[in-house]
Amino acid sequence: MNTDQMIEDLVVHLKKPSESHDFKSLFWLSWFSSFLAMAVLTYLSAALLPEDIHLPLNLGSAAFWFETLLWSAISFTSAWIAFRLSRPQESVRTLTLIGGVLLLGLVSTLLLPVHGAEWSGQLDLELHWMRGPCGLFIFSSGAISLGWLFFVLRKGAPVHLRRTGAWAALSMGSLASMFMHLVCTHETGLHTLVWHIGPLLLLTLLSVEWGRFGLRW
Repeated sequence: MNTDQMIEDLVVHLKKPSESHDFKSLFWLSWFSSFLAMAVLTYLSAALLPEDIHLPLNLGSAAFWFETLLWSAISFTSAWIAFRLSRPQESVRTLTLIGGVLLLGLVSTLLLPVHGAEWSGQLDLELHWMRGPCGLFIFSSGAISLGWLFFVLRKGAPVHLRRTGAWAALSMGSLASMFMHLVCTHETGLHTLVWHIGPLLLLTLLSVEWGRFGLRW
Protein backbone atom coordinates (compact mmCIF):
# COMPACT_ATOMS: atom_id res chain seq x y z
CA MET A 1 0.00 0.00 0.00
CA ASN A 2 1.46 3.36 -0.97
CA THR A 3 1.49 6.38 1.34
CA ASP A 4 -1.38 8.18 -0.41
CA GLN A 5 -3.68 5.15 -0.12
CA MET A 6 -2.68 4.62 3.53
CA ILE A 7 -3.59 8.23 4.40
CA GLU A 8 -6.93 7.95 2.59
CA ASP A 9 -7.77 4.71 4.43
CA LEU A 10 -6.93 6.26 7.79
CA VAL A 11 -8.97 9.45 7.40
CA VAL A 12 -11.92 8.30 5.30
CA HIS A 13 -14.11 7.39 8.29
CA LEU A 14 -13.32 10.44 10.44
CA LYS A 15 -16.30 12.67 11.26
CA LYS A 16 -14.04 15.74 11.00
CA PRO A 17 -11.79 15.58 7.92
CA SER A 18 -8.09 15.41 8.75
CA GLU A 19 -5.78 18.23 7.67
CA SER A 20 -3.70 15.55 5.95
CA HIS A 21 -6.59 14.74 3.61
CA ASP A 22 -5.57 15.50 0.00
CA PHE A 23 -2.25 16.94 1.23
CA LYS A 24 -0.51 16.06 -2.04
CA SER A 25 -2.87 18.20 -4.15
CA LEU A 26 -2.74 21.07 -1.65
CA PHE A 27 1.06 21.09 -1.58
CA TRP A 28 1.56 21.14 -5.34
CA LEU A 29 -1.25 23.63 -5.86
CA SER A 30 0.54 25.91 -3.37
CA TRP A 31 3.87 25.46 -5.15
CA PHE A 32 2.41 26.27 -8.56
CA SER A 33 0.52 29.22 -7.06
CA SER A 34 3.86 30.60 -5.82
CA PHE A 35 5.27 30.04 -9.31
CA LEU A 36 2.44 32.05 -10.88
CA ALA A 37 2.63 34.80 -8.25
CA MET A 38 6.36 35.30 -8.85
CA ALA A 39 5.81 35.26 -12.62
CA VAL A 40 3.20 38.01 -12.34
CA LEU A 41 5.38 40.03 -9.95
CA THR A 42 8.36 39.77 -12.31
CA TYR A 43 6.24 40.82 -15.29
CA LEU A 44 4.80 43.82 -13.44
CA SER A 45 8.25 44.89 -12.24
CA ALA A 46 9.58 44.77 -15.82
CA ALA A 47 6.54 46.69 -17.09
CA LEU A 48 6.82 49.42 -14.45
CA LEU A 49 10.62 49.75 -14.52
CA PRO A 50 11.64 48.88 -18.10
CA GLU A 51 14.98 50.72 -17.90
CA ASP A 52 16.13 48.73 -14.86
CA ILE A 53 14.34 45.40 -15.30
CA HIS A 54 14.19 43.81 -18.74
CA LEU A 55 15.26 40.76 -20.71
CA PRO A 56 19.07 40.42 -20.74
CA LEU A 57 21.21 40.83 -23.84
CA ASN A 58 22.35 37.20 -23.77
CA LEU A 59 18.79 35.91 -24.15
CA GLY A 60 19.66 33.95 -27.27
CA SER A 61 22.62 32.07 -25.80
CA ALA A 62 22.48 28.39 -24.87
CA ALA A 63 24.17 29.14 -21.54
CA PHE A 64 21.34 31.50 -20.53
CA TRP A 65 18.66 28.88 -21.08
CA PHE A 66 20.78 26.14 -19.52
CA GLU A 67 21.05 28.20 -16.31
CA THR A 68 17.29 28.85 -16.43
CA LEU A 69 16.68 25.12 -16.73
CA LEU A 70 19.01 24.42 -13.79
CA TRP A 71 17.23 26.97 -11.56
CA SER A 72 13.86 25.42 -12.46
CA ALA A 73 15.09 21.87 -11.87
CA ILE A 74 16.61 22.78 -8.49
CA SER A 75 13.36 24.43 -7.39
CA PHE A 76 11.16 21.50 -8.44
CA THR A 77 13.51 18.83 -7.05
CA SER A 78 13.82 20.67 -3.72
CA ALA A 79 10.03 20.98 -3.49
CA TRP A 80 9.69 17.27 -4.18
CA ILE A 81 12.17 16.48 -1.38
CA ALA A 82 10.32 18.77 1.08
CA PHE A 83 7.05 17.10 0.11
CA ARG A 84 8.39 13.59 0.65
CA LEU A 85 9.95 14.59 3.98
CA SER A 86 6.46 15.64 5.09
CA ARG A 87 5.05 12.14 4.76
CA PRO A 88 5.92 9.09 6.90
CA GLN A 89 8.39 6.51 5.63
CA GLU A 90 9.27 8.36 2.42
CA SER A 91 12.85 7.96 1.15
CA VAL A 92 14.63 11.02 -0.29
CA ARG A 93 18.11 9.57 -0.81
CA THR A 94 17.98 9.52 -4.61
CA LEU A 95 16.28 12.90 -4.83
CA THR A 96 18.86 14.42 -2.47
CA LEU A 97 21.64 13.14 -4.74
CA ILE A 98 19.91 14.65 -7.77
CA GLY A 99 19.46 17.97 -5.97
CA GLY A 100 23.14 18.03 -4.99
CA VAL A 101 24.25 17.32 -8.56
CA LEU A 102 22.01 20.10 -9.89
CA LEU A 103 23.39 22.61 -7.37
CA LEU A 104 26.96 21.60 -8.17
CA GLY A 105 26.23 21.93 -11.88
CA LEU A 106 24.82 25.43 -11.44
CA VAL A 107 27.75 26.67 -9.35
CA SER A 108 30.24 25.12 -11.78
CA THR A 109 28.50 26.81 -14.70
CA LEU A 110 28.83 30.18 -12.96
CA LEU A 111 32.45 29.72 -11.85
CA LEU A 112 33.96 28.41 -15.08
CA PRO A 113 33.81 31.71 -17.05
CA VAL A 114 35.46 33.68 -14.21
CA HIS A 115 39.25 33.71 -14.35
CA GLY A 116 41.26 34.12 -11.18
CA ALA A 117 42.70 37.51 -12.14
CA GLU A 118 39.20 38.92 -12.66
CA TRP A 119 37.90 38.07 -9.19
CA SER A 120 39.25 41.07 -7.27
CA GLY A 121 38.10 43.75 -9.71
CA GLN A 122 34.69 42.20 -10.35
CA LEU A 123 34.10 41.48 -6.67
CA ASP A 124 34.66 45.13 -5.71
CA LEU A 125 32.06 46.09 -8.30
CA GLU A 126 29.54 43.44 -7.22
CA LEU A 127 29.71 44.35 -3.54
CA HIS A 128 28.28 47.81 -4.27
CA TRP A 129 24.72 48.01 -2.93
CA MET A 130 23.41 49.33 -6.27
CA ARG A 131 24.04 45.89 -7.75
CA GLY A 132 21.86 44.18 -5.14
CA PRO A 133 18.14 44.92 -5.71
CA CYS A 134 17.75 41.52 -7.31
CA GLY A 135 19.05 39.93 -4.11
CA LEU A 136 16.34 41.75 -2.15
CA PHE A 137 13.69 40.48 -4.57
CA ILE A 138 14.95 36.90 -4.27
CA PHE A 139 15.09 36.93 -0.48
CA SER A 140 11.80 38.76 0.14
CA SER A 141 9.64 36.95 -2.44
CA GLY A 142 11.24 33.63 -1.46
CA ALA A 143 10.55 34.27 2.24
CA ILE A 144 6.91 35.24 1.66
CA SER A 145 6.28 32.16 -0.47
CA LEU A 146 8.13 30.02 2.05
CA GLY A 147 5.88 31.24 4.86
CA TRP A 148 2.86 29.96 2.96
CA LEU A 149 4.61 26.68 2.08
CA PHE A 150 5.47 26.12 5.76
CA PHE A 151 1.78 26.54 6.62
CA VAL A 152 0.90 23.89 4.04
CA LEU A 153 3.72 21.52 5.07
CA ARG A 154 2.40 21.46 8.63
CA LYS A 155 -0.70 19.73 7.29
CA GLY A 156 1.52 16.80 6.41
CA ALA A 157 3.61 14.96 8.96
CA PRO A 158 7.19 16.35 8.80
CA VAL A 159 9.58 14.66 11.22
CA HIS A 160 12.95 16.05 10.11
CA LEU A 161 11.94 19.66 10.62
CA ARG A 162 15.27 21.31 9.83
CA ARG A 163 15.83 19.33 6.66
CA THR A 164 12.28 19.93 5.49
CA GLY A 165 12.63 23.66 6.16
CA ALA A 166 15.94 23.86 4.32
CA TRP A 167 14.68 22.08 1.18
CA ALA A 168 11.47 24.12 1.16
CA ALA A 169 13.53 27.32 1.36
CA LEU A 170 15.85 26.12 -1.38
CA SER A 171 12.82 25.48 -3.58
CA MET A 172 11.22 28.90 -3.07
CA GLY A 173 14.55 30.74 -3.25
CA SER A 174 15.53 28.97 -6.46
CA LEU A 175 12.16 29.79 -7.96
CA ALA A 176 12.67 33.48 -7.18
CA SER A 177 16.25 33.27 -8.53
CA MET A 178 15.00 31.71 -11.75
CA PHE A 179 12.57 34.56 -12.42
CA MET A 180 15.19 37.16 -11.51
CA HIS A 181 17.62 35.42 -13.87
CA LEU A 182 15.13 36.06 -16.69
CA VAL A 183 15.21 39.84 -16.21
CA CYS A 184 18.55 40.57 -14.53
CA THR A 185 20.68 42.93 -16.63
CA HIS A 186 23.95 42.05 -14.86
CA GLU A 187 25.10 39.07 -16.87
CA THR A 188 28.23 37.84 -15.07
CA GLY A 189 28.70 34.62 -13.16
CA LEU A 190 30.12 36.47 -10.18
CA HIS A 191 27.04 38.69 -9.95
CA THR A 192 24.83 35.61 -9.89
CA LEU A 193 26.96 34.03 -7.17
CA VAL A 194 26.85 37.14 -4.97
CA TRP A 195 23.32 38.48 -5.51
CA HIS A 196 21.34 35.41 -6.58
CA ILE A 197 22.92 32.46 -4.82
CA GLY A 198 23.94 34.54 -1.78
CA PRO A 199 20.35 35.47 -0.74
CA LEU A 200 19.26 31.92 -1.58
CA LEU A 201 21.83 30.44 0.81
CA LEU A 202 20.93 32.98 3.51
CA LEU A 203 17.23 32.07 3.24
CA THR A 204 18.06 28.36 3.34
CA LEU A 205 20.33 28.67 6.41
CA LEU A 206 17.75 30.73 8.29
CA SER A 207 15.08 28.18 7.45
CA VAL A 208 17.10 25.36 8.99
CA GLU A 209 16.40 26.98 12.37
CA TRP A 210 13.00 28.37 11.40
CA GLY A 211 11.87 24.86 10.48
CA ARG A 212 12.26 23.71 14.09
CA PHE A 213 9.41 26.01 15.10
CA GLY A 214 7.48 26.77 11.91
CA LEU A 215 6.96 23.12 10.96
CA ARG A 216 6.01 21.78 14.38
CA TRP A 217 2.63 20.03 14.29
